[in-house]
Amino acid sequence: MMRKFILWLCCVTLLLKVNAQPDTRASYGLIKRMIPQQAAFFKVEALPQQDGKDVFEIESSANKIILRGNNGVAVAAALYYYLTEYCHSQVTWNGTNLHLPKKLPVLKEKVRRQTPYQYRYYLNYCTFNYSMSWWDWERWEKENKWMGWPTYAGGLGAVIGVGLLVEGNKKN
Repeated sequence: MMRKFILWLCCVTLLLKVNAQPDTRASYGLIKRMIPQQAAFFKVEALPQQDGKDVFEIESSANKIILRGNNGVAVAAALYYYLTEYCHSQVTWNGTNLHLPKKLPVLKEKVRRQTPYQYRYYLNYCTFNYSMSWWDWERWEKENKWMGWPTYAGGLGAVIGVGLLVEGNKKN
């Protein structure tokens, strides 16, 4: 039963990865939550995947900052890149500095970045219990924002890993 579940989960994950398209509503939602006063100055557009890997572009046009990506994580990465490299702001586990200029910086030319990695994740096995077991809802909301923020495609699959360990130990 566990093997079938793990196989099903892997297939669904692969299908979602192949067919991933940016959910512009979700991307706008992230922008509005992170920088509500400047959200109207951003535009989100879809971009095809490059060589099977995530890619984003940032461009200025008609007084807007255009964020393009092949999925929501890529769009979030574009926003993060723009805020850190052009607005000199930052969002990290240790704190947030989102003191943006009243007039957002304009890009002189289009920026395009592609990840060199097939898989990207954050957290480690210890984080799941040493840290997360003590979080309240406010901290979980912060984590939900953080999960897609700086180019991570997902959390470490500890639950799947535990399932594989359990199945493997049954045979020994």
